[in-house]
Amino acid sequence: MELVNDHDPKPLHYQFQAELPGKFSWEYLESGPDVWRVRIQRLATGHGNGQCCGSCGGI
Repeated sequence: MELVNDHDPKPLHYQFQAELPGKFSWEYLESGPDVWRVRIQRLATGHGNGQCCGSCGGI
C-alpha cells in the first residue's frame, strides 16, 4: 500500500509499531515539505508448526 499525505504520518507509524510489531515494513518514498509518500507492506509471518491458530485471519 502507498500512503500519500500532506503531513508526516509519523503518528500512524507509531501506532503500527505498537499494534503490529514486526508485521509490517515502512519506507518513506517522499518526505515533504508538501507531500509525504510512504510504502507500507505486510511482512510474511510463519506459523511455526504449520497450523493456523486463526488470530491473524489466516493471512
